[in-house]
Amino acid sequence: MLDAAEGLTQIKSQLMQRSGLEFQDVLDLLVIINKSGSDEFTESLAELRILSNASGPPFRPLTSNICRNIQSFLRLKTRLGWSTKVLDAAIYCLRKREMESPPSFRSNNASEAAAISVYVVKGIASIVKLSDLCGLEPAALIPLWGLVDSFGDKSLLHQKFLRSSLGEVFTIPEDGAYFQPGGKISKLQECGECVTFFKIFFDKEDPLANPETTLAIIQNWTTLLSSGWTIETLILALGKPTSDEISITGGNPGLKLASTILDGIKDLRTSLSSLFSGAIPTPETVVECAGRAFDSITATLVVEFVEGSQVRTNTITLDTKENLQSLIDASKNWPSKISVIPSSTANKWSAQFKLSGVLTTVEKQNILNESATLPAVKTALQNLVENSLFPQSVIKSHWAPTQLPADPIPSVNDISIENESQVQARRIAFIELAKPVIIQDTLTISILNTMKDRVQDVDITVLSNLLTDNVKVSKNESNEIESAMAPLKQLSVPVGALADVTTLDAYFTPTTTDDFRLHYTGALDSTLSLMINEIEAPFDTTSKTWNAFRMNAR
Repeated sequence: MLDAAEGLTQIKSQLMQRSGLEFQDVLDLLVIINKSGSDEFTESLAELRILSNASGPPFRPLTSNICRNIQSFLRLKTRLGWSTKVLDAAIYCLRKREMESPPSFRSNNASEAAAISVYVVKGIASIVKLSDLCGLEPAALIPLWGLVDSFGDKSLLHQKFLRSSLGEVFTIPEDGAYFQPGGKISKLQECGECVTFFKIFFDKEDPLANPETTLAIIQNWTTLLSSGWTIETLILALGKPTSDEISITGGNPGLKLASTILDGIKDLRTSLSSLFSGAIPTPETVVECAGRAFDSITATLVVEFVEGSQVRTNTITLDTKENLQSLIDASKNWPSKISVIPSSTANKWSAQFKLSGVLTTVEKQNILNESATLPAVKTALQNLVENSLFPQSVIKSHWAPTQLPADPIPSVNDISIENESQVQARRIAFIELAKPVIIQDTLTISILNTMKDRVQDVDITVLSNLLTDNVKVSKNESNEIESAMAPLKQLSVPVGALADVTTLDAYFTPTTTDDFRLHYTGALDSTLSLMINEIEAPFDTTSKTWNAFRMNAR
């Protein structure tokens, strides 16, 4: 392929068959000229020569380095499924952007044909994600970081802009001179509906610095929009200008904070999917919840208690052989979860109680009643039962009712249910107790860590006290006061429809303009009225229709 005379034969017999390239792709990649240097071509491949540097003279023979770059190009093209022209335009745009960046961020490759650098590959990967996210073809996104591709009649400039139907200035020039000096420049005015959005979007950080930066910012916006927010509600939450001349870039930290909180909630839902999906709790769920709520030692005790796998023992010394025999006889009627292991010597009698799991209230009362004639045995059994219920006391003290939300939750006493068939009920009771606390604690940590990144010189403990105890804000535009942490947590709640809104028996008639006509299908009433922006719309009782009105975006 490096030989100028034989290269075309190799391309036809080897490269095109193996790579799936069409002849037009070969023309886009390489320079092919006549042996004599003229513009006339014959049907003989032997009369043609293959050269390098398709963008312009001086043309030179192909080199091994260029062939390796072509191989990399073809592999990337196959992987992406892009056309040769689109991929070439993307590489050129990103490579030019890379060379304009600071030296520490660009490669030092200064070869005759620059290889596809890591910067370019990362940029193309971001373009692919942006294309999927925005629903725009890659060719339409590339001009965000460079010039519009104008090479050939298949370029973006020709396909999207050079149309005579768009006006004389967009007609394809005969001499190929697309842009001529001395022409009239028209300034595009700011679109009124988008002014506020752009003032938030174009902050001090250049969102078009590179595809990765653009992707990160767009993902922030789509995260909020996918959570139920709209541009209008975001503007209300993050601030709005007092006039068209005042920027609201100060709302950007709020945008980043809200987006980060939502990302934290998304990660929380992923890591603890069983808490949100409503799935049947498993032992793994119990272990994870206990691990998040308690230290390692206490968490182990709580898990054993909930799963009914805990084992507790207690040893007692008896006065006589007869008392030991009475204890053995009485234990025959006890549940299998409690066992008695007797031990005796010549003058000493003892027994070890072993409790596996948790006794129910009825079982505990029956055992204590049967051992009433042996006070020492009864005391030992009481201590054993209390020891087995210690994790329950820990749960009670950790999640007191005053610390839990007002939603109905199972009683802590419901956890002390026995029998294997009730282990699942005990798991559910524990998860319902742990879920709200774990979610709120995790959300609080996420908010504090996010705020700490904004105010790096403030200790996170001080920040927690400020947001929870010291800084107060008004609630719902009323005189009620709440901590600053409360509205920050509310950012994680998607905007939803009001549940108490009265429905209206009406429907819109679609039109091709912004003028809408509302039809009413309910029973006519003398008090029937419709207010639009505090203006009453006239109603025609014959057609049961309100006069047409214009729906504005704001």
